[in-house]
Amino acid sequence: MFSRNVALVYLCLLFARSVNAQSIEYPLQIGNQWIYRSNQARHSTIWTVEAKAVDEFDGRRYTRLEGFPWGTIWLREAPDGKLLAWSAELRREHVWVDFGVPEDVEFPSIADPCAAFGKIVSYETRYWGPIGNFGNAVLVKYGPNACADAGLNREYYLPGVGLVHRAHLTIAGPTSFDLIYARIGGRTYLSEPHISFSLALDRSIYELKPDEPGATGNVMTARLTVRNDHVDPLRIQFPTGQTFDLTIRNDRGETLYRWSEGQVFTQAEQVLEIVGERNNVIRLRLSESSSGASLPPGNYVAEGWLTTHSAQTFRAAVSFEIRHPASDLFEEKTAGR
Repeated sequence: MFSRNVALVYLCLLFARSVNAQSIEYPLQIGNQWIYRSNQARHSTIWTVEAKAVDEFDGRRYTRLEGFPWGTIWLREAPDGKLLAWSAELRREHVWVDFGVPEDVEFPSIADPCAAFGKIVSYETRYWGPIGNFGNAVLVKYGPNACADAGLNREYYLPGVGLVHRAHLTIAGPTSFDLIYARIGGRTYLSEPHISFSLALDRSIYELKPDEPGATGNVMTARLTVRNDHVDPLRIQFPTGQTFDLTIRNDRGETLYRWSEGQVFTQAEQVLEIVGERNNVIRLRLSESSSGASLPPGNYVAEGWLTTHSAQTFRAAVSFEIRHPASDLFEEKTAGR
């Protein structure tokens, strides 16, 4: 929880400013990613939008955004504050949102076929959503709608983040989606509270030197992480004193190592309450499998999990490779004869 608050504070400091035309800064760098969730209770959907590539049309460069439910769009920012979109059908660019106009001044837009005009209601308004509470959002309203009670109604943008909320009017009633995650510039700046479990290895390739006990490639460091960003504690029940385990399997699915093998645990049930992050670190010698022999070269899978009651499942797996540099060198020499 502490790290999430730090991230939100950092984001607010980074993007809090006197917002006006030409300062929206929609982050269109390749690799940026946004994940949205709809508000439909029975059929909620997730959309993952990513800046995939830069394409050139009519001598101008546009960032290709893939993953929106209405299809791929190409966007670029103009020096005057306009967010411009390339129309593949019309073979020319149009205004998506004009961040260069004063508040309450209409501008033409192709953001939605049923709403040809939009206007900036406020350059500094409050947005409260899954990613947090912000006071520097830009509110855009659209209309009048030309599709009989249907079409785009409003959008919220955050400087340096982009679109965070979109609301539509439909025959079945209003529908909307909100940003729940953003990765910008290779770093995660925004994420709604969540619970996660992960397994991390210190490398993807281990070069074993069994004759050198101190060689770094002989030892794997694995980290099992449970993360709870919610305010309320995550309660996890365990039937015994053991809380986690880890195995290594070869490419035939055979288990060659199990962390818990040979260990003794109490048989009393226990409950852990987790707020924030809890880590378990395992260091194991790959040069000594359960049989005592060194693991041969090949591809393997490390799988870690929490040994909870069956109703709770926390499990993750990561692939890795083992090499024997001495064996590889011998094979190369043999092949060259």
